[in-house]
Amino acid sequence: MYCLIMAGCAGTGESRRPGGMGASTYKNESDGFRGIRWGQNINELKKMRLVSRDRKVFSTYSRSGDPLYLGKAKLNYVRYLFWHNKFYEARMSAAPDQLHLLKTVLSEKYGEADNPNGQNSKAHDYSWTDDGATIQLSRANFLADCIVTITSREISNQMK
Repeated sequence: MYCLIMAGCAGTGESRRPGGMGASTYKNESDGFRGIRWGQNINELKKMRLVSRDRKVFSTYSRSGDPLYLGKAKLNYVRYLFWHNKFYEARMSAAPDQLHLLKTVLSEKYGEADNPNGQNSKAHDYSWTDDGATIQLSRANFLADCIVTITSREISNQMK
């Protein structure tokens, strides 16, 4: 099983090394993720591979050569989600044992997390907000993968 990481507006993990948390770790954090701007059209991007499409409105891509780390946390994958060909969300997955590393990385960047389920809950749900994004870290149970999403608040509001 894996941890799902959802992130909306932070560029992270530019380094390919496991310990890479240098200046480029949060590149372009206020306006996108890993060099892709919120709202940027998929047709402007290189090295993107279509993973899935839903009714020609939503599409999910991966990018070749993407580092599979968020800070020191090892990721299973990084996905880029588009709505009407506009980038609106970065989604990452990691094994359950990466939960605490992920929470540390995100807390160092965004401050103390909101935990709506309380500290004693078996479900792990954490969220942060940034000027341009909503960041979520979740794991449904001890066997489930961790999911991190970073979602553009502006485009999310347009989708309503």
